[in-house]
Amino acid sequence: MKKRGKKTPVVEYLRVSGLGQVEGDGKTRQKESNKVYAETHGFKIEQSWFDGGVSGCNDIDGREALTELLDYIEAKNIKICLVEGADRLARDLCISETILSRFRAADCQVIESRSGQDLTNADDNPVTELVQKILSVVAMFDKKTTVQKLAAARKRKREATGKCEGRKSYGEESAEEREILAMARTLRRKPKNKKQKSYAAVATALNAEGHTNRRGGDWTSQSVRNILVN
Repeated sequence: MKKRGKKTPVVEYLRVSGLGQVEGDGKTRQKESNKVYAETHGFKIEQSWFDGGVSGCNDIDGREALTELLDYIEAKNIKICLVEGADRLARDLCISETILSRFRAADCQVIESRSGQDLTNADDNPVTELVQKILSVVAMFDKKTTVQKLAAARKRKREATGKCEGRKSYGEESAEEREILAMARTLRRKPKNKKQKSYAAVATALNAEGHTNRRGGDWTSQSVRNILVN
């Protein structure tokens, strides 16, 4: 029985695997199943996305239409997406759960039109719960191995160059800094038979020439010492 009144806006996702199926009845069958379910439950299919010739084992990156659909539901705050069956979303369990997690994050239900099952509802589903735990462990493992790889790379760079992280030394970032650094070194260099200028005297000379430090302020004896010593 069709429901009357204002209809809830929904979207649908269609997929066939082989290129030969694109012109077949698979797409038509899926649309008809979604249409019947929508009309029965007071839904209005506003937009439809179709991945043709795309394997059910492909993840999100390999599905242009699905990626666009996810962007659309987030932008339009769509709450329901219809698929004929769970196998239209994915045939691989882990990939299916990864895709469904994206819909959950967008607060959008994925409903199987041929059965009415809410595929995004993980409650009382031990298989889904197991997959979620496996994906969580894999993500944690991947993060830890990435951290270890980065730490090892930083260590190798420090051993090779003596520096890896943190802000670049004065003079490494711009030609202007290199010019000021060279001037400071010249001013600080001890002349023959003359007294060496103090850091304060060098700072005064730089300020008199209109040069500012990296923060745009006046030079001080300490800031001059920092760039010359480091």
